[in-house]
Amino acid sequence: MKRISLFLISAIIFTGLVIFQTKANADDDVTDVTDVNDVTDVTEADDAADTAIDTTGRTTVGTNIPEGDTGVGNKIFHGDTRTFITGNVKIELTETDNIETERTFYRINDDEEQEYTESFSIEEEGMHTVTYYSVDRLGNREAPGIFSVIVDNTPPDVILNIMAPFVINEEMVYASEFFNYQYTIRASDSASGLRSVLYSVGDDTVKKYYLQPFFVNSSVPAKINIFAEDKVGNFTKQYATNIYDEDGTLIATSADELVITVDSTPPEVTITADKEFFMKGDLQVASKDYKFTINATDEQSGLRSIYYRLNDDQKFILYTGEEITFSENGMHRIEAVAVDRVGNTSPGTTLEFYVDTIVPTTEMKFGKTDAPSADADLDSDTEVLPE
Repeated sequence: MKRISLFLISAIIFTGLVIFQTKANADDDVTDVTDVNDVTDVTEADDAADTAIDTTGRTTVGTNIPEGDTGVGNKIFHGDTRTFITGNVKIELTETDNIETERTFYRINDDEEQEYTESFSIEEEGMHTVTYYSVDRLGNREAPGIFSVIVDNTPPDVILNIMAPFVINEEMVYASEFFNYQYTIRASDSASGLRSVLYSVGDDTVKKYYLQPFFVNSSVPAKINIFAEDKVGNFTKQYATNIYDEDGTLIATSADELVITVDSTPPEVTITADKEFFMKGDLQVASKDYKFTINATDEQSGLRSIYYRLNDDQKFILYTGEEITFSENGMHRIEAVAVDRVGNTSPGTTLEFYVDTIVPTTEMKFGKTDAPSADADLDSDTEVLPE
């Protein structure tokens, strides 16, 4: 009795390493899977093109990341119904026979049949079928074995989306020095499926598993290093970039082409009356007919809003351009602040004045006169006429 076995072996590690083995006898299948050279050690999902990443109990990995921006892997992934390999994986045919095997033959797809002499690989991407059999010294020929694989040499596609409350004013892009940039990594693999995505920020050498969007506080977008790997070990460190404002409007497709002006200057606020104050010493005096308005300007990102409060009020309220008047006699105060479009807030501007609503009072009285009064003393020479 003779047997022929099909082995898929790593292109890097050859000695004693069997990745997949299936016996030719249809009623006696045996599968043996051994993982090799695991860079990220992430539990794999069971089906191809699955984009879920299982990182249970894992938060960071070290620096064991391959060199180069992209690379073709050397792993085998068995999905529920399909097996994926790369062009680096070697296929080895090993035959056994109770007497002696003479020759082994194989054919890839509809190519010409050829005699097997050494392990081979399939470099072209896509679905392939390997048909194989052996003949012993007595001419006994086994029934052909058939094994299908999908060759996947393409790394995942990766997009880095950056979002921040950018402000575009007269074709200039403004940001605050206190911005929180939100980073979202979108990775997909249409063949064997996504295995893991790792990232680091700036010069950090320790990469983290990407599980959800993350934030970085900086004045300009930070450098993000990404490592994405599919289930057969194809990897990439390259990615496309999309930069959005907080409304979701795309403003750039590269951090290099985005020229950001950091706006750290708050707006300037003025509070004015519609008439000149009457000055009584250092005291500014107004009447109840005075109307007050608040204005603010910002020369960079632009003005977003103005807030104000009156007298002893604790809370600021939004100023919408209305005229402010006072009808009560006494001291009054207007305090205002303004916020620009990147969040810079001005210091408070205060105007204090006295409102005079008390009308003047007038008294009438007689002053002194030269005419004699009725009670004046009469001298002895005055003749008094009879009534």
